[in-house]
Amino acid sequence: MAQILMYHYIQDFKKDFPDFNFLHKKNFFKQINFLSQKKIFFNIGEDFELQKKIKNKIILSFDDGLKSHLNIAKYLSKQNICGIFSIPTSQIITNDFLDIHKLHLMFGKYSYKEINNILIEFQNNKKISVLKEKVLFKSFLGQKKFFRNKNQSTEDKNKILLKTKINYLSNFDKKLVSKIFNKLFSKQYQKKIFKSFYLNKKDIRQISKLNMIISSHSHEHNNLSLKKKNYQLYDIKRSKRILETIISKKIKFFTYPYGDKGTYNANTLAILRNLNFKYGISVYNKDFTTRINNLEIPRFDCNLFKFGKVIKKNV
Repeated sequence: MAQILMYHYIQDFKKDFPDFNFLHKKNFFKQINFLSQKKIFFNIGEDFELQKKIKNKIILSFDDGLKSHLNIAKYLSKQNICGIFSIPTSQIITNDFLDIHKLHLMFGKYSYKEINNILIEFQNNKKISVLKEKVLFKSFLGQKKFFRNKNQSTEDKNKILLKTKINYLSNFDKKLVSKIFNKLFSKQYQKKIFKSFYLNKKDIRQISKLNMIISSHSHEHNNLSLKKKNYQLYDIKRSKRILETIISKKIKFFTYPYGDKGTYNANTLAILRNLNFKYGISVYNKDFTTRINNLEIPRFDCNLFKFGKVIKKNV
């Protein structure tokens, strides 16, 4: 049956961000070339609903509305391949990075020690309750799966734990990520990299005109399962409206931020139905078959693929 692949950063190496986690463009094109010899791509103009029935069918998806996706869309169009481009919308309105991308940029550029020192500065004299400490400890234990690689450096392990800690603490200090980010990146530097980081309205319209599928990826890219129903409704509805205004088409696809089943809930599914979304795209390693609920379509992370074959992730 059909398989959907999920991609994020596809770019060249950047000296300013030596530890940034990305897929090199050359390797992406190698993957596409290999897959084209073994699989059948979802082509422009084909009915998405019929694809799940087709053996060896590959559907490509690209998350987060990143600037590099514009050239990917142009390349796919020349190959008559249709891709799903999932775009959050907050950055379009605020001209500011999403928190998740602030974390990626911070940890891609700076060392564990530099980031941790700033966190300590902001957290100085602030005690964490016993309950919070227990939850945080459990979060750390959940990161054990990332430490299976014996060759992983202490720096990488420390960064994973620190990122977990900042993510957790940001639930209690909503501006924490921005505080750290603004301390590490000057406003001038932020403006410099922002334009080359995200798709703008013109880019999004162009991708749509190339007959790619535009999917909502929420407005603020939060873990929806942690949010109340009213917030979820506001966030999803706003994202849908913004994208429909940009491309002058109805948005029928929604891609869950983070994507695992635990990152959305029954409220999310009910809201998608009420807002007339036809498809909801998640992330768990499973083929897309006729038995799959259209609001919980699975995907494979491209990091789990080695030239078309699923491999065990060794991180």
